[in-house]
Amino acid sequence: MGVNLRRGRSWRANMGTPEDQTAQFPPHKIIGNLYYVGTRTLSSFLIVTSQGNILINSTYERNVQTIEKSVEQLDLSSRTSRSCSGPTHTAITRKEMP
Repeated sequence: MGVNLRRGRSWRANMGTPEDQTAQFPPHKIIGNLYYVGTRTLSSFLIVTSQGNILINSTYERNVQTIEKSVEQLDLSSRTSRSCSGPTHTAITRKEMP
């Protein structure tokens, strides 16, 4: 992950601008019980099960509200979510989704 210096920008080229990292991308069903709930450039996925939903790759703490908004917009019947994220990401802990 290199830094793009050619245009004088200090963000990581493969992650987009800071705005791209926090702006909501329209949540949508990918296939079966798998949904996209991330930002324009940071992926977050929701697996919906009868025993609760599982959030994969919750990105950063600053995106908690964006991800919650995406999950709300999907209007899913199961309302409990658990998070599975990598070591560099902040997990959204098990909580009741509105």
